[in-house]
Amino acid sequence: MSCWDIISDYGLRSIGIGERLLPRKDFTLCHQVTLIGSGMIWNIYFGTLALLGGFFFSMALAWVFLDRLYWKTVINDEQHKLFYFITSSLP
Repeated sequence: MSCWDIISDYGLRSIGIGERLLPRKDFTLCHQVTLIGSGMIWNIYFGTLALLGGFFFSMALAWVFLDRLYWKTVINDEQHKLFYFITSSLP
């Protein structure tokens, strides 16, 4: 069995495509590398999912804090303007 056949049989084993059982005999270096690489597919998937989830969560959190700070500044400015016009002696 050539290495290309092993890759086509076991390359996507971890996501359910290809052989379901592990090889029982003649376990070569190509088998080991292919099975380890197949298992790494889940690591890449969950790593990408964690990065995207963390990015969007941090952006949402930043927008919430920025929005609060913006409205606090706007309200504070309006209160100062209102205080100035109420207390001024304009006719």
